[in-house]
Parts: sequence; C-alpha cells; structure tokens
Amino acid sequence: MATLDLLDKKPDDARKRFEAVISADPKNTQALLSLAELKAANGGTPDEVTSMIGKAISASPSEPPPRLALIQYLLKQKEYKKALAAANEAGSAIQDKPEILDALARSQQLAGDLNQAQTTYGKVASLQPTSPIPILRLAEIQFATKNKEEGIKYLKKALEIKPDIVEVQRALIMMAMESKNTKNAIDIARTVQKQRPKEAIGYVLEGDIHAFDKVWPEAINVFRNGLKQIAAPELAIKLNASLIASGNIAEAEKMAGIWHKEHPKDVAFRMYQGDRAIGQKNFAQAVNHYQAALDIQPNNALILNNLAWASGQTKSPKALDFAEKANQLAPNQPAFMDTLAMLLADKGETAKAVELLRKALSTAPQASAIQLNLAKILIASGKKDEARKELDALAKMGDKFPSHAEVSQLLKSL
Repeated sequence: MATLDLLDKKPDDARKRFEAVISADPKNTQALLSLAELKAANGGTPDEVTSMIGKAISASPSEPPPRLALIQYLLKQKEYKKALAAANEAGSAIQDKPEILDALARSQQLAGDLNQAQTTYGKVASLQPTSPIPILRLAEIQFATKNKEEGIKYLKKALEIKPDIVEVQRALIMMAMESKNTKNAIDIARTVQKQRPKEAIGYVLEGDIHAFDKVWPEAINVFRNGLKQIAAPELAIKLNASLIASGNIAEAEKMAGIWHKEHPKDVAFRMYQGDRAIGQKNFAQAVNHYQAALDIQPNNALILNNLAWASGQTKSPKALDFAEKANQLAPNQPAFMDTLAMLLADKGETAKAVELLRKALSTAPQASAIQLNLAKILIASGKKDEARKELDALAKMGDKFPSHAEVSQLLKSL
C-alpha cells in the first residue's frame, strides 16, 4: 500500500484529509489506498480495509498497486484462499506483469498449491532473467517438498545471477556442514570475505564453521584476523567466546579488558558478558556488566530488564525500579512484564503480579515460561485451583515444554 507521511501523524487528521481528497476525486487511487492502510493500522475491520482497496481497484482496474495491496493484505491476514482468488483475478486483468505473477505464485505457495507456484515462479524467472528473486522462490519450493538437491541447484543458480547474496551463501554453508563438507563451507565463507573485505560477516561465517567442529585454534585465528579488518562487536564476542571454550580463560579476560579500553561505548560486548555471567549464575558479575551497559545507554529497555532480573537475584532493592522503568520505556512487552511481575511477587504484591502476568499471556498466549511463573505465584498466594488450570494446560505439552518435570512436580504438590 502507499505510505504517506500523514500516516505517522494524527490518524483522525489523516483520515479527514484522505476523505476530503476522495470526496473531490472518488477515483484517486493513492488516497483510497492510503485510507485503507490507515484503517488497517488503526483497528479497521478486514471488511472495511478490503472494501476500501476494492474501490481503488475499481478506480484503476489495470494498475498493479491496488491489486497488489489487496493480495498483500489478505496474505498478512492469513486469508490464503481469498488472497489466491484475488491474485488469480489480478493475473487475468493484468497479464505478464512480473509483480502480479510473483504475488500469484506467493499466494499459490502459501495456499499449499506448490506445483502451480513452481510453474508461476518459472514464468516470473523467464520475464526477469537478471533477477535472483524468482530463482530463490523456486528454491524455497524445492526445500518445502524435501527436494534438497534441486533446492541447492536453484540457490547456486541465484548466485550465478548475483554472486554476493549473503543469505544464500549462509544457507549453502549450513547445508555443506550438514553434509560434513567442511572444505566447501570454508570456501564459501572465504568467498564472502573477498566480496566483503571490510565487513564482519565473512569472518563470522568461517569462524563459526571451525567453532562448530570445535577446532578452536582455527576459529580464534579467523576471528582475530577479522578484527584486524573491522572492529566489529560481533567478532569480538565470537573471539572471546572461542577463547573461553578453548580453555584460555586468562587470555579471554585480557582480551575483554583491551576491548573495553579501546571501545568504551560498546554495549553489545557488555550485554554478552552479562548474559554469560547469568548462564554461570554469577549474578553479581552480571549486574556489574549490565550496569556498565546502562551507563552507556540509560534508556535502553532491554538493558534495564536484564539488569532488573539479575539485581533481583542478588536481592538488590533497585531491581524493582529498573523493571518499572523498562516497562515504562517499552510497555506491553511480555518478557519485561514477566520480570516486573516476578519482582512484585517477591515483594508480596501477588495481586499485581498475577494481573500483570495474565496481561502478558493475553499478548503472548504461547509463552509457556510466563504461564509457569503465573502458576507458581498462584500457588504461593493460595489459589491452587487457578494454578492447577494453568499447570494442566502446560502438562498437555509434555516433553515439548523444557520445564515439564517441574510442572509434574507442582501438580503433585497441589
């Protein structure tokens, strides 16, 4: 759909402006599409949105944008059959347009008609011989039908058209590793390095190959060489982790100290160290790292949330303040709400904690860890029947839920 600056301002003002334009010119396609987008972004029903896009199609039946807008909206709504019908209608009205055929193929693919999608993507590829996109779509279909060899052929064909598609190169590396073809994987990674000598990605890819095979000296060497080309936090993190994994703890600590001195504003490395300390249950150290990161970015909600959780583990009175600020800066984030709720529960404010966790679950109903925390708080507050309901739902997941053993124990204790 069309995107106008007005969409980022007051919705009511934008709506009135678009309606005025449409009143003066009922066939103004851009205004019709912009109003449809505004409705979609501000709670409009699917019928309202599709009706408005339908008016844009009627106003310009031979123009691709309105038809593409309808197909894309229906796909976003997961109305795949309706999207396919709209795409077929578009294909009949506007023939041999690559963008229409691509939308048709995408609709066929998502609707489950992979054979038709393959045929349609083939037409797009013939119309756009210099574009790798339809070739990549064909590769997707091959992998979806478990035809790995054909999928790899299409990926390689896409690289013949555009040799530096890093997502494709990464995929080919993964498949080479699955086939135990480490040499091929390294060759691809080194090609990326030649294509992108001042970017971290090629060194990350090669270093990860060695790390996967636990050939730590090689991994360390690659990450070091990469850092000589570009001082990327990702490479620094990979190097530090590899040093630790290889048992070179003292060298890892020395490297971290030098990195902090040379890059005092690097938040990513501080967060990595905090997360590693959490994994080792060294919560005091985690607090130090997260606090250092917060000193650099005092309004970073993620840092505040992590610092709140680690501080809670050390029983710091500041933990709740950090969590509340994280939720103020980034409201309605289930993970942040979970942290705040658990800290509230620790203070005995179980009613607030339960309310917050239920709100988090309404936003992320599949968040099983949050549901388990809710059950624990309900048990602690004496609401065993409510807790049993949450635990029963989790128990149905069986081994799919990593904490299923804890769920079983809690159910037995009720």
